[in-house]
Amino acid sequence: MNESIVKITNVAKQFGGIRAVDHLNLTVSRGSVVALLGPNGAGKTTTIRMMLDLLRPDSGTIEVIGMNPRTHAKAIRQRCGYVPERPRMIPWMTIRKIMDFTAPFYPTWDPAYSSALLSRLKLNENQKIRNLSRGEEARLALLLGLAFKPELLILDDATSGIDPAARRDILENVIQVIHEAGTTIIFATHLLHEIEGLADEAVFLIDGTIKYAGRMDDIKQSFKRVIAWSDVSLTDIPPGATVVTGKKTGPHTEWMIKGFRNEAWQKLMSEHHLEIQDVSLEEIYLACHDESAG
Repeated sequence: MNESIVKITNVAKQFGGIRAVDHLNLTVSRGSVVALLGPNGAGKTTTIRMMLDLLRPDSGTIEVIGMNPRTHAKAIRQRCGYVPERPRMIPWMTIRKIMDFTAPFYPTWDPAYSSALLSRLKLNENQKIRNLSRGEEARLALLLGLAFKPELLILDDATSGIDPAARRDILENVIQVIHEAGTTIIFATHLLHEIEGLADEAVFLIDGTIKYAGRMDDIKQSFKRVIAWSDVSLTDIPPGATVVTGKKTGPHTEWMIKGFRNEAWQKLMSEHHLEIQDVSLEEIYLACHDESAG
């Protein structure tokens, strides 16, 4: 079994009468790339901020790199890169100045690697932060989060609100980091199509709780769209499979199935005119969301 780098146990957080995180249980294995998926308000940022002791949970326990954020926040932050959606930076500084300002906070800061990232991310070290575009600002935040070669990199909607070219640059560099260093990455996003080919595992977060989680390949295999062109009853569906959503359109019925196993459906497919289709990660998430809302 892989060693865990993050372990969240029965964690809850409430703001006023709103429960942002509802008894969350999550384990992230070292070396994995985990997509934390959900719309704004699902609890992604609250969970991440509790991992870094930027918020305190109301109940439950959190371990990050084997440490409790409440007692070892500084040590965790020195070994964990964090790239938020809108990073706060000192506007009068140049890129080089903020690199030099940030470096002493991280014992493992690598000057040669930070310079290589500067070139790779197409940033001008003499440019002032106040003059950066949103995409350049995001690339700089990624540089600052990577230059000390963290064990864990957390991207919290880091590509939200920036142009496609800047998103591509960030994702390409994240992929390179995975290949170079085997860094564990948690990628919180509501842009599901971006993460589909990058993540090993996906966690669907809805209303502060995990609706579904698993390895990406297993999720894509488990969820299928089944289109029935002849009369098929719900009672005919093989054991272990459940209908997440269903609708009848004209002469056919369409279901989103969870727990699909090809061999279990062979008999039904031989008796009825069925069409089995793959579905995207976004379609799976929306189906789980609709099931939860229903």
